[in-house]
Amino acid sequence: MRALVGRLLVGVWLVSAGAWAAPEPEKPTPPAAAPTVRFRNDKLSVDAHDVGLAVLLRAIAKESGAELVGAPRAERPLTISFDDIPIKEALERLVGEQNFTLKYDDQGKLKAIELRGGQEAAEVQKPVETAPTAVGNTEPPKWYAFYKAFDGRDHIPLSADLRKATGKEEVGFDELGNTAIANEDPRIRRAALHAAIKAMEQDPEMMDTVLATLAAMTDEELAAFARKNAHYRAEDLVKNTLRETSDTALRSRARNVLRELRKKPYQGAIVPLH
Repeated sequence: MRALVGRLLVGVWLVSAGAWAAPEPEKPTPPAAAPTVRFRNDKLSVDAHDVGLAVLLRAIAKESGAELVGAPRAERPLTISFDDIPIKEALERLVGEQNFTLKYDDQGKLKAIELRGGQEAAEVQKPVETAPTAVGNTEPPKWYAFYKAFDGRDHIPLSADLRKATGKEEVGFDELGNTAIANEDPRIRRAALHAAIKAMEQDPEMMDTVLATLAAMTDEELAAFARKNAHYRAEDLVKNTLRETSDTALRSRARNVLRELRKKPYQGAIVPLH
């Protein structure tokens, strides 16, 4: 954590025409402007200038209608601006290595932002690891590159089953991905992944971008990434990828990742993911 360097203010007497001039009174520092936050279609836009992290997170929770649980590990002022970023990526930019969970209701609406390991855990925080571990850590820039491959894409029209499950006619890739992982019905999970992969395969430029981000990660890193995001459903997600894609490069990576996942079976609690 960077140390804050204090500044000592020294009063200066000015001499003018051989006489002492009185110092001008100090001007009060204006309070930091409130952050501008917009949440729409599970994407976040933020414009903040010298705003505390905790204040910004509370503003995000208020705008999204979600409950904020926990506290940031390290409080610091932020000056940051971005538009229409998937909320998962946006929060990773803001809280860094601190873990968090996004919880959605059955209609796919964000209901809670849970921050893990707050300030009380900062003192025992381990150094950042660049190699994947059993719990699924990897270099954040590789994750960001993958998430950004889906930024700004058109919403995807849904099949009848998915419309019934989500209550929407079309959704973005972020919500479709959440459905492919968190929905309790395995048919709906597979249908969501089918819709996402079909949309990618119909957009060659997007598919090339996604494959490039996957190529930047080793099979072990991809397995850790899948485990981190899908938990005990990582194997299910990768199997569905194998079933639904016709792209040979993607199928090859999926097989390799599935082998890596089987080397380290999930050992956490089995709880609902939405």
